[in-house]
Amino acid sequence: MRMILPLALVAVLAGFGRHAQQLEGELRGHWMLSATTLIDPGPQEPIDRVLLSLTSDGAKAIFDAMPGRATDIDCSGARVAGLRRKVAGGLECSVQQAEYHCDVGIVLRDGKTVPGYACD
Repeated sequence: MRMILPLALVAVLAGFGRHAQQLEGELRGHWMLSATTLIDPGPQEPIDRVLLSLTSDGAKAIFDAMPGRATDIDCSGARVAGLRRKVAGGLECSVQQAEYHCDVGIVLRDGKTVPGYACD
């Protein structure tokens, strides 16, 4: 009996490992320190966030892992043929013509995510 319980626990924990899969790899993209106003901030506006823009396989992996259905509606609300876009909080990922792209902003004070892109 003493041996059955530890073996059963190992079997249960091993089963959890089969369902979870970690993906990792190199990231491509760029970063920028920015103020709250992303385009033409005022001279007195403090730098308070980092904007991350990711491309390539990393962006595809994030897009694929994001729950929910992709839409063909861009950030301005317009339908765009060939666009697939997902948004979760400040994270926005899209694919168009087989090019994947993700943007996210991170507030330096508290680490909260905010949109990392300007919608034009």
